[in-house]
Amino acid sequence: MSEASLPKIDLGADDGSDADQADSMVVGVGRNRTLTLFVGALTVVSLLVLAWTGFELWRGFSPTRPLGRIVSLLWFDMVILVALGTFIAVQGYYTWTDIRARLSGTQVYRRVVLFLIVVASLPTLVISLVAVLVLGFGIQTWFGGAVSDAINSSRDVALAYLEEHRERLNYQASSVAERIEDLGPSASDTDDLQQLIDEAVGLRSLSSANIIQANGQVLITSGLAADQDLGSIPQSFFDLAQEIRPEAIDGETGTQLAQRGIDISLPGSDDLSILIALDTPYLAETYLLATIPVLEEVVARVEQTQEAASSYSNLGRAAEQYRLIFGLLFLVVALLLVIVAGMAGLRFALWLTTPLLELTRAADRLGSGDLSTRVSVSDDAAGDELTTLSHTFNGMANQIEAQQIELLRATDEADLRRRFSEAVLSGVSRGVIGLDSELRINLPNPRANKLVDFRLEKHVGTRLTELFPVFGDLLARAKMEPTTLHADDVLYTRPDGKVRTLQTTVVTEMQGESVLGYVLTFDDITDFLSAQRQAAWSDVARRIAHEIKNPLTPIQLSAERLKRRYLKQIEDSPEVFQTCTDTIITQVGDIARMVDEFSSFARMPAPRVDDHNLVEIARRVISLQGNSFEGVRLEDLTGLEPREVVCDPQLVSQSLINLIKNAAEALQPSIIDGSVSDGLIRVSLQQTDMGATVLTVNDNGTGYPADLLPKLAEPYVTTREKGTGLGLAIVKKIMEDHGGQLLLGNGDGPDDLPGAKAQMIFPAPAG
Repeated sequence: MSEASLPKIDLGADDGSDADQADSMVVGVGRNRTLTLFVGALTVVSLLVLAWTGFELWRGFSPTRPLGRIVSLLWFDMVILVALGTFIAVQGYYTWTDIRARLSGTQVYRRVVLFLIVVASLPTLVISLVAVLVLGFGIQTWFGGAVSDAINSSRDVALAYLEEHRERLNYQASSVAERIEDLGPSASDTDDLQQLIDEAVGLRSLSSANIIQANGQVLITSGLAADQDLGSIPQSFFDLAQEIRPEAIDGETGTQLAQRGIDISLPGSDDLSILIALDTPYLAETYLLATIPVLEEVVARVEQTQEAASSYSNLGRAAEQYRLIFGLLFLVVALLLVIVAGMAGLRFALWLTTPLLELTRAADRLGSGDLSTRVSVSDDAAGDELTTLSHTFNGMANQIEAQQIELLRATDEADLRRRFSEAVLSGVSRGVIGLDSELRINLPNPRANKLVDFRLEKHVGTRLTELFPVFGDLLARAKMEPTTLHADDVLYTRPDGKVRTLQTTVVTEMQGESVLGYVLTFDDITDFLSAQRQAAWSDVARRIAHEIKNPLTPIQLSAERLKRRYLKQIEDSPEVFQTCTDTIITQVGDIARMVDEFSSFARMPAPRVDDHNLVEIARRVISLQGNSFEGVRLEDLTGLEPREVVCDPQLVSQSLINLIKNAAEALQPSIIDGSVSDGLIRVSLQQTDMGATVLTVNDNGTGYPADLLPKLAEPYVTTREKGTGLGLAIVKKIMEDHGGQLLLGNGDGPDDLPGAKAQMIFPAPAG
């Protein structure tokens, strides 16, 4: 790729970074040229040394030729290559550091360099290793094992052949010398001695036999001795022959126990010769020189075998040097290829990654928010992939910038709508929860948090049915019939245990046939339903009291008059008459009391409030009711400081009496059946952290039924057979008129009794 085809970054020059980058690139170009010249020079020197080494190897090996020069050349070449590789590695590291400092993301550069080095070096190293191993195994095979044994065997056979001839010559010559020594005085007779020598030559396969003196004078000669130069025998041979005296011969085998004489070689002859000093006084300082013929071709073959064996031995001793030389040679070649691959990798990686890294830098600027970043491409740029990538990047940047403008506009609109929706929802009296198509919470309003007593905004993204299963049936119907509005009253148990009735509706948000989400709205209608029922029952109670109370007084007076006037006149079963009239009077009284309760419930007087000591009010009620219930003990309030509350003491006393009476009547069945041996009612006073005053009535009975707890304070809801169900309703109405509330439950605290627990909560005083 030419320099013109490389994409350039158009990032402006507001901070001077582009000028610094340009200066850095100029310095980098100059440094790259210097690096190229230096690396080229070192490479040429390395190639020249390698060529010289190859020439030395081409000249061939010789066992006597020194190999130190070749080894030195290889080591010198290796040092050059190591220095060259180190220099290239350092320069590559600096280049990578520069690129990393200027641009982010140098993984491609590093991977390309490493990939090319590995691709080039791995096969080279493997081949070099295999070549070294093959050469090592070959040298080991050439200079060991069967080849070495064969050469040594050939040499031994040749030497054994000559040794066998020497032993035969020694034996024959020793025998002739013994016969000469056995002649005695006849040895001085030349004719007898000549005859003996001639016979020895003829019978013992000797090529010649001579009797000579140390001064080289020949006394007797026989065979081919005339052709021999006997005067050239050195004097040292004669002296050495004198030192080797005759030895004994084995009597059983006839074998001479030691060699007699010395082996010598005569000039111009390949025959084997032996020089033996004769031990006889008749031939003083006389020697026998005997010769046995050996084929000239055999001698030549033996000499060739010895020379070959010697050369083979020398080569074997130099095998380690050869292995070292070739190993170094292969290593040098491998290093050279690795360095060339590294150089090519550096150049190729720089050529490939520079435009990519420039694009990366532009992408980083684009990602950081500078949407005006563009990659400028020269007009004469080649139409390669990098140029296409640059055009694609510019198109992407243009599209992102346009989309961001649209997105910001849409975001502003959505934010405006969201704020409007939140403002609307925050003012809605109903709880509203926005759900997605999978029933996950995405937008609850503050009223919803208050109604369910739960921080819904902390669970955005959670399925609503996982938090509140009570909405599951209604939401399931909405999913099955998305086009229909679904509504229902749901009983929801708050975290504090209170059961509330929620009027709930679900609307499906759709776009075409697709469900976008759901909107669940609900409101707490518990108090409304209770007030509605209370109003209805108040009207019923008023009508009942009006319709029933009027005839009750005449009925009671009539029954009393009948009893007074006619009881004495009845003679037949007067007790029956008295029982009937008493029953009428009693039942009319009960009905009258019930009607009075109806009247009290229907026409509850408005409280006349003022500051009163609640402790004193409670103690007065306890004092009056303390002995009213058989088997039930009422704990007195002691050790409490006065507690001022704003209340109507008469209505508060009425409420407390109702609660104590309900507790005592609820304890009676348990006392009768023995489940409770000693009934206990505890009246206590506490103050909350918010300043409210709580008057609690707690017993040790069986407690309120759990299923009736939400409705116990409603009119005509009772657990007793003869109860009217108006006592708790009256207490609740009185507490509501005081701005407080009545809470019903069962003892669950560590200091509570296990039975029913009713709490009258008075609000904190204003200011």
